[in-house]
Amino acid sequence: MSPRSQQYLAKAAQCQQISDAADTSGTKRLYEMLASQWRHLAEKANRTDNLLEIDKVEDAIRGLGALTPQEHRS
Repeated sequence: MSPRSQQYLAKAAQCQQISDAADTSGTKRLYEMLASQWRHLAEKANRTDNLLEIDKVEDAIRGLGALTPQEHRS
């Protein structure tokens, strides 16, 4: 899991704790909704970060393809 995803999940947990301790149903619903949105954002961030890592690897592989055969041996 990416660091951004972990941060967002921590925020979701904080919102859930507030929701669990809320005195009113309106506050409870609000913080449950916020927790849900943070979890959703964490999922998206994780997918995005994984795609960025794939792009980096693909760029590195393309860079290797640009080397001459002599450069491959060193």
